[in-house]
Amino acid sequence: MSNPAQLSEYRRTFLGSCLGIGLKERGQGDNHVCIVILTEDDENWFVSRSGSFSSYWLPDLEEQIAAAKLWMEQNCTKDEWGYNFKP
Repeated sequence: MSNPAQLSEYRRTFLGSCLGIGLKERGQGDNHVCIVILTEDDENWFVSRSGSFSSYWLPDLEEQIAAAKLWMEQNCTKDEWGYNFKP
């Protein structure tokens, strides 16, 4: 597995038991919200490179996605391309 994710690089994280969501800017000076799926292993979080996981963890991911969406609805602006962090 690769190096653990630096959670401080994300504007907001939503971490479940095995899967999580990280929200970060698309790039420098670009406030568009990009969503990164994170996977936990031995109490460390990693960017999910394969995108595959046991279906057992689907409810965990659904919960984190719902929490992230609610947070974006309350704390970001939305346009035709998605959500943007407020400056």
